[in-house]
Amino acid sequence: MHHAIARTIVEMKLKPGFEAFQAAKADENAGKLYAHLHHLVAPGTDLARGDLGELMRVAHQLTLDMYSLPLQFAFEFPGVGAIFDPSCMVNHDPEVTGDPLGLQRRRVRVRLGVSPITVKWEVTAAAIVPQTIHYAKVLLMA
Repeated sequence: MHHAIARTIVEMKLKPGFEAFQAAKADENAGKLYAHLHHLVAPGTDLARGDLGELMRVAHQLTLDMYSLPLQFAFEFPGVGAIFDPSCMVNHDPEVTGDPLGLQRRRVRVRLGVSPITVKWEVTAAAIVPQTIHYAKVLLMA
């Protein structure tokens, strides 16, 4: 099944006009999302709508790339209170500093997972070997 999905995605991407179609859909989706978020944007930040559109275009392209290969992905946000693990997390808290292994030894806990741990594996391989491709960005409890 994964091969069929990947083959279909690759064939779609090669069709004439697909790139323009994809950009238009991403912009349409960004417009719908911005309609819900615009009140959260500070006045005078005219670039917010364009930035959201670019983010949506990148997300659409990433989705197509992810499904163009027989790969499976898992996304997991570290839970509040989880012990900081430098093998899959990066501290982005300016208030809590120190060596990552030292933070783990002190059993510092996660206050907020900002981005998820992203793991991929090939579904057609004889043995499933997960590969971490993105560490979680976290804020820590002091």
